[in-house]
Amino acid sequence: MDFKKGLKDLAGKIKKSIDNAYKNYQYNLKVEETKMEILMKFKIEELRRICAVKKISTDEINRKDELAETIAEELSLEEVIRFAKKYGVSYQKELEDLKDFEKELFGSEGEQESKEYIPRKEIKEGVAEEVEDYEDETAKTEEPSISRAKYDFEELLNVIRDQFRPETVRNEEDLEKQLYQFLSGKFSNRKIERQVYVDGSMKIDLVVDGKYGIELKIADSAQKLHTLIGQAIFYKENFKEVIAVILDTGVNVDIDKFIRKLEKNGVHVIRLFGTVKRLSKGRGDVIIIKRR
Repeated sequence: MDFKKGLKDLAGKIKKSIDNAYKNYQYNLKVEETKMEILMKFKIEELRRICAVKKISTDEINRKDELAETIAEELSLEEVIRFAKKYGVSYQKELEDLKDFEKELFGSEGEQESKEYIPRKEIKEGVAEEVEDYEDETAKTEEPSISRAKYDFEELLNVIRDQFRPETVRNEEDLEKQLYQFLSGKFSNRKIERQVYVDGSMKIDLVVDGKYGIELKIADSAQKLHTLIGQAIFYKENFKEVIAVILDTGVNVDIDKFIRKLEKNGVHVIRLFGTVKRLSKGRGDVIIIKRR
């Protein structure tokens, strides 16, 4: 009888262990789903910044869902929530859904027995303790040699280089307006200004966050590019970083030589390509931007 009872007890323990393992598996799947739901609320630029901060490789990843999935595989739920708080992304509904799922799956006893899943209370308290000093923590542990300002600038530079696709333009003012509208739409939380006086003497086309200057030029003459070099060097003395956006229309002005000189002086160059189309008499010319 004792032997049979022992077997019965053992079978009961095995069943309980299997049940707990299955519940933990189900819970962990729900945690992964929760991370994805929260991450998909971020802007793609914010996801890229998270990858940079956490040193997550994003080679050949362009789609938002792929970025979110990669981050979800690397970060814990607590870390995802921390970034959500940092970027002002809502996450409360997803956590409430997780809490309800946890309660239904484990009940009050299962919460004490399970060691694998993350209790809701632990998440809440852990986040409350960590997010207050997020910037300090990031500076100490995640960005030992690269500043937040550098990430902000690289994000700006990459967005212009990779995503700015201007329509047909007649002149530099058209190009400037389109870039202003593009940046204002992309970075609603950043300060974008047009035609800003620099040191009371010259106007730069665009300024972002008061410290990043952008000058645009249509490369239809060597004189314009000579002028751009002088402007850019002057602006470098007044802004943290300077970007020169050059529209190459195919005119033979030895543009590569000017680009090398700009880069040698610490100016970041973005080169667009276009072709000049002559309109009917009296209507002037337009530049058709080539799609990349």
